[in-house]
Amino acid sequence: MFDPEKRRLKRAEEKAKTEEFLRLKKEANFEKGDYWALIVAAMTTILPVALLTFVAIFFFTMLFFRFFR
Repeated sequence: MFDPEKRRLKRAEEKAKTEEFLRLKKEANFEKGDYWALIVAAMTTILPVALLTFVAIFFFTMLFFRFFR
């Protein structure tokens, strides 16, 4: 059920991944406008999906409550 060896190995693996990520982050050498471009790209990817989800929830809710009125 609880295997301390497996947990220790998993922790060591996660620590190695974190160290690798931090090393690669330092080597990335972003330019001045790169952070802004990454934020804009993330928003143009996430916002439409979130808006469609909220609109779908709204319409299903309205349909449900109007159906049982």
